[in-house]
Amino acid sequence: MISTQKSLTGTAKGQIIPLFPISKEEFVSLAKSDELRQDTEFVNQIAEQMYAASDEEERKRLHDKKQLEKKRRLPVIVFQGTADDHHRQNASMQLNGEYMADFDDIEDVQQVISEWKNLWPVLDPERNPFEEMAKALRLHFIGITPSGHGLRLVGEASAEIGDLWANQVWLGQQLMLTPTQDPQCKDACRASYMITWDNILYMDDALFTYSNMEYDAQFGPQYRNKKKGAKRTEKTPAENAPVSAKDVPAKNAPVDVKDSQLTYLGIPLQTYIDVYWQLFNNGQTPTQGGRDTLTFELCCNLRHICDFSRDVLIKAVPAYDDFPECDRLKTIDSALAYDHGPMPYRMRKVLETVRQQHKDEPEVVSAFEEAAEQENQRVAALVSRSLPFGVKDSLMGRAENMVMPHLTSLFPVIGAEASEVRLDIHSEGFKNLNLQAYIAGLSASNKGQMTDLFHLWTRHMKAHDDKMRELEAEQEAQFSKNKNKQEQQERKHFPQHLQSLRTSMTEVLYRLQHAGGRHLLSYGSESDQLASGKGKTWSDMSVLLRKAYDGDSYEQDFKSEQSTRAWIDHVLWNVILCGTPDALYRMYRNYTNGDITRIIISQTPDNTYAPLVISKPRSQQAVENISQLTLLLPLMKGDITLPRLEKTCQQWLERVRLECAKSDDRTRARLRFRIAVSVMRCTAALMLCDFGGFLIREIDRKQQKPDWADGCQTAVEYLGKHPEATAHWLPRKFQKRQTLALFDILADYYMDKVLFYFRDRIEKASSDKAFAPSSSRMVKGKNDDIYDRLPQCFTLKQAQQERDDKDYDRTRSMVKNWKRAGLVKSIDTATYEKLLD
Repeated sequence: MISTQKSLTGTAKGQIIPLFPISKEEFVSLAKSDELRQDTEFVNQIAEQMYAASDEEERKRLHDKKQLEKKRRLPVIVFQGTADDHHRQNASMQLNGEYMADFDDIEDVQQVISEWKNLWPVLDPERNPFEEMAKALRLHFIGITPSGHGLRLVGEASAEIGDLWANQVWLGQQLMLTPTQDPQCKDACRASYMITWDNILYMDDALFTYSNMEYDAQFGPQYRNKKKGAKRTEKTPAENAPVSAKDVPAKNAPVDVKDSQLTYLGIPLQTYIDVYWQLFNNGQTPTQGGRDTLTFELCCNLRHICDFSRDVLIKAVPAYDDFPECDRLKTIDSALAYDHGPMPYRMRKVLETVRQQHKDEPEVVSAFEEAAEQENQRVAALVSRSLPFGVKDSLMGRAENMVMPHLTSLFPVIGAEASEVRLDIHSEGFKNLNLQAYIAGLSASNKGQMTDLFHLWTRHMKAHDDKMRELEAEQEAQFSKNKNKQEQQERKHFPQHLQSLRTSMTEVLYRLQHAGGRHLLSYGSESDQLASGKGKTWSDMSVLLRKAYDGDSYEQDFKSEQSTRAWIDHVLWNVILCGTPDALYRMYRNYTNGDITRIIISQTPDNTYAPLVISKPRSQQAVENISQLTLLLPLMKGDITLPRLEKTCQQWLERVRLECAKSDDRTRARLRFRIAVSVMRCTAALMLCDFGGFLIREIDRKQQKPDWADGCQTAVEYLGKHPEATAHWLPRKFQKRQTLALFDILADYYMDKVLFYFRDRIEKASSDKAFAPSSSRMVKGKNDDIYDRLPQCFTLKQAQQERDDKDYDRTRSMVKNWKRAGLVKSIDTATYEKLLD
């Protein structure tokens, strides 16, 4: 139940206006009243004058007038609870389990609304356009504030996220906006001015009935026990924190922490903190100038090895430069409330440095490897929660440590199914979703699960190929029967799409030439067969596969009658291989021709000492969902441009560029370009599945438990009648935040795996001896963090000493690259100053 407080018009100073519960009927009647509409228009006019005013004093005067008029004219609503004694104060409030978030001072509210519609699409005009958004974020109310420059949202508060303000912070992160908190309002009884009916974008009946007494029992006392008259103090947000660290109220005092909890893998947490400052702050601990931001960043990194424990962080993170205890606790709370993504690059770097320091201790190294596997499982869990229709069904019943191998094997299949979809990458033209994947793993590491998944996703494709082979066999039999006749029938070509890898180049070229504009798709469950005794054939195929990745043309014209003449405009061929690491090395032997940069590699877990885990069978509904999706993907077509995905890709590329420039890591810097392209194609493949799933869900909703064949046929007919639907809807509705968030996770994962298997071989082939072999967590070299270890002003001689390299020209080239990248500037001859902290 929510509450209302009538207009404050005509009240005497100090008079208490009662707070009463309000029903849906009363709420709607108040929202539709002419009096409220007129008062809101008046307030809105003042707000527009304020935003248009150029003079600061005039703007302040209008702001005060706007606040005065709002208080004098408009009724208020309390969304977060009710008061038994009808007094709007913390001591009386009973939380209902909902929270209210205001996003004020938005320059263009309609643009934000349009972006929300794009991220959570609803294609049926009969449904509320914000229904999918509300369902995804557990919202009961969405509206435009009376000023016209703000948005108000009410949703179900989660106890896992925290108190009311922590839930507001979480919602702001999902929407990429910053919530505002009125310092004059006490949190639980925070009131909001009534919104007119025309400005209510979405309202669920649950707004008036939702009640979560468990949430009140957990968080209600912390508001009711506040001293009367206490006010929240507004602070300036930290520079890099999405929400002010000091704006988040501290929770209860920490409990005692055992000394054993202040270690990670048997090494004190202080060791990791010392290494962190050594790597990323020139060995200096924070001072008052940047203390808030630096402590926030440290906590965001350190929480990953503290099991996200608030008590451990409070005990482990020092109060740098007399950091006030209240502010330090709020900074830690803000870091814990920040988006729980994969382990940050900085923390992985710290772990690798500490691991290298203990490389002669087998037990410690083994503990680090086990911890790395646990982190991979946590990342896989993050990935699986964001997967779309069909893809998530494919992972049903599978272990978390098999999420990435399954997902990697699916990307080439989806790209091949959606043969007529082309993606614009870096504005360099449209390319098909050509992908090549390798699933590497030791024996008995469950690589065979990929075979079952491949057959499940390609059963419609196999049915088509079986029919084509029957017709082809009938034609060959007819030709054999009539071979002596003078007049021979014209030979027909029967396009097939599943291509065996145990074949000749002649057969592959023939299939590519007569594929009917569709992809060939190949799956090798045992790449050892291809790697042994097929060296020359595989070498020729690798050239064709490099052409396939770029969608280039392939021409072959020989005079010999035994050779195949091939003229292929665009090589469309996707490949999935499963095998052992040694087979991977036998198949990809040339480390400078670009083969390695064109494959995405996933690694299955080492099950040597792992207990037996039996996968649960997929449900019949999951199998049907996959079957429906594989019928829709071939019908999707068009050239698509995804600006949000492009921006996400460029941000990742820039981050990796700066990291590599600081470390002089040329191998990783070169690999990033094609890794980014591959992951863009993977992310686009996920968006296609999301679009297909959306069509199917819409049909199911409209027809209410339809017959499976009829429902799928309706979606097929829709795509047949609207060939432009994919290119139209994908950029407008399906560049969702949760899908784009997978880009960095996938890109970092595939980069790590390529470097894990091939870094030392690539560098040896390039005669580059300045790097060390890779590790399982994050591949590093002895020259890591040269930039960070140097002082603010340094000379070439100092840089050469940090490199530990006698080659002066190499050091000069490194610093020259820094200068081009904008990392340093020249002060005088051979002296430089760093520009980036």
